[in-house]
Amino acid sequence: MPRLCVSLRVTDLETLSERLESSLETGADLAELRLDYLPPADLDGLRASISGIEDGLILTCRPSHQGGVAKTGPEGRAERLKKMIQLRPGLVDVELDLAEEHPNLLEEARSNGTLVIASWHFLHDTPDGETLLETASRALSLGDIAKVVTKAEEFRDNLKILRLYFEHPQSRDRLLAFAMGELGLVSRVESVRLGAPFMYVSLGGLKTAPGQIGLMEAIQFFREVGEPRETRC
Repeated sequence: MPRLCVSLRVTDLETLSERLESSLETGADLAELRLDYLPPADLDGLRASISGIEDGLILTCRPSHQGGVAKTGPEGRAERLKKMIQLRPGLVDVELDLAEEHPNLLEEARSNGTLVIASWHFLHDTPDGETLLETASRALSLGDIAKVVTKAEEFRDNLKILRLYFEHPQSRDRLLAFAMGELGLVSRVESVRLGAPFMYVSLGGLKTAPGQIGLMEAIQFFREVGEPRETRC
């Protein structure tokens, strides 16, 4: 069974606690908390909500150009990320442009025992292979894990994004590469079968990105098909 990460997008701490508890009880291995949807003041109360489960959390604060709703500029997001790192989560997701502009963020995260996901989202399409390879290489050079996500506009976009696992054969367990959208569902499943460290899923129908599979559906699927195995692309 591959590791499954539930992505949670909530606007208040009470709902966050409820959905975190439900996710972990159902069988999620990790939970991604989209803090761009929480008011900044709630970060103070967040510590109590995640006490004891910090190691299983990914904290992130997405800007609009990466599919989020954070309204602050790069400096403001960097400051908020620093506060998030102080909560000592298992992982923190930092967009590639911010990671390159603020390398101190990555140093601070690692000094706190937090792994860094260097991420980039192509929200509107799946670019050419050269662009994907260059983006993945940059992310792998900065992050403990690299995340490259595209939007599938046609079925062959699954092949384009999954080829990154063959371009970086020594880094498969550090690479999250898949396409969003219903046409990209194949890439989500095949990414973990090719070595991705985990797969993002939703809690029931509460999707945070198009094409996400529900947690229970993912558990049932992998129980039926067995352990991930390498496939050819």
